Amino acid sequence: MTVPQEVKIGMLLTDQVQLLDMAAVDLLQMASPEYMRIVGVPEPVASQGRSVKILYIGKPGAAKVQEVTATPGVCLTHTTADSEVAPGNLDILLIPGPDPNNTPAQESLEFLRAHNEHKTTTLVICTGALLGAHSGIYNGRNVTGPRMLEPLLKEKFPDAHWDFSVRSVQDGHLWTAGGITNGLDLVASFIRATYPKEVAEFVCSMAEVGDRPLKYEA
Repeated sequence: MTVPQEVKIGMLLTDQVQLLDMAAVDLLQMASPEYMRIVGVPEPVASQGRSVKILYIGKPGAAKVQEVTATPGVCLTHTTADSEVAPGNLDILLIPGPDPNNTPAQESLEFLRAHNEHKTTTLVICTGALLGAHSGIYNGRNVTGPRMLEPLLKEKFPDAHWDFSVRSVQDGHLWTAGGITNGLDLVASFIRATYPKEVAEFVCSMAEVGDRPLKYEA
């Protein structure tokens, strides 16, 4: 994938999500020329960064607040029906983990299926695996998810090729992560695979991420 000069990221908030899952998007913000110039990165490197626009997508719609763990909430900017976040208009779709006890809404599943058909780069973190699995886009794909949900995910979604021995997995345009903080490993891997090397190394070094082994030690 060639990342455009401005990266338009849609974050799908299906209900209350984990703040730590959402935080992984900040690594992409750190890869922007604006951020790198603030912290004094030399211009030859900073100029290779990509500006970021983050769109927060949820059922309540623009200017409504979506509840998030550990914070009063996040102000939404769009619903899944808005044309600005339709397939073809997002470079990245990021799915942080929602409450695993809730069944995803049909409009969220249809939104995800449409972006999958368009091959939008999709980053799924932690219990976001349930949204991906319920939508059917995991069928026949190499994916991972939170180890605490391994029995449930394998039983309910046997058509996915699950690998719970690793922190993250890429299968084409679909990138999936295990539990919460593995979202940082996932985004670090994505940046290293798709951004200029000097930018990727700056971000990973500055944030001190991306150096954990792919496979869990235990």
